[in-house]
Amino acid sequence: MGGVSIVSTSSRNSGESPDGASPPASPDSPATGSGIWSVFVSPARAFAGLRNRPQWFGPLIIAGAATALAQGWLVQAVGMQHVIATALRNSGSIDTVATVRNLTSNAAAVLTGQALAAVLGCFIAAVAMSCVLWLSAVVVGEQMRFRSLLSVVALAVFAYSVTRACMLVGTVGLAAHPERLNIKDPLATSVGYFVGPQTSGWMALYGSLDVLSIGAVLLLIQGLRIVGGLSWRRSVLAVGIPWVAYLLRGFIVAMV
Repeated sequence: MGGVSIVSTSSRNSGESPDGASPPASPDSPATGSGIWSVFVSPARAFAGLRNRPQWFGPLIIAGAATALAQGWLVQAVGMQHVIATALRNSGSIDTVATVRNLTSNAAAVLTGQALAAVLGCFIAAVAMSCVLWLSAVVVGEQMRFRSLLSVVALAVFAYSVTRACMLVGTVGLAAHPERLNIKDPLATSVGYFVGPQTSGWMALYGSLDVLSIGAVLLLIQGLRIVGGLSWRRSVLAVGIPWVAYLLRGFIVAMV
């Protein structure tokens, strides 16, 4: 009897069953996931890991770095002069040629500024979206800690940015003539890429219907449900209302 009691106690302390098998780990256990990178194979597991340990800084740093590296790769492949000329084409600059020459001579500074803008842009976008979603969640009758909400948004931004960066690097690397790429929309991920000539309003709407953006919206809905405990209906409303408002705003502004 004493021997059995000792074995049973040691089994409980070691976290194993009496027959030597390890108990199944919970979805929140660090051993069952691979951190934020698991969002690409199991979004539910990645969001479950944020319930007790919300994190936002690391995912946003990686998202910004991936965006900066992909943009730098595009600039190197296409050519600094072509990129700058395209950016200034519709800017109304008085002396576009002189501006291109001046910026090209300071290519290192331009690339550094572009990289910093990419990183800061990810943080600003994540904070702005978190504020909007927090207000939207209140409207649908739910309360959620801002830090938890920010971690959900950061994971969605991370997945969007890394996926887009990989696609951009692959597109530039496989293109026979990368200088012919459309700098403003190099990836064929939006409806606007395939439709014919349309009015500016409809083009703004079609351009916003992007596969990667829709994927980020779906991730946000799932994140609110898992991390925030919202129902499916309220998660869809909390994310869908501001997204539809964003689409309509772009359409109306372009039509005016």
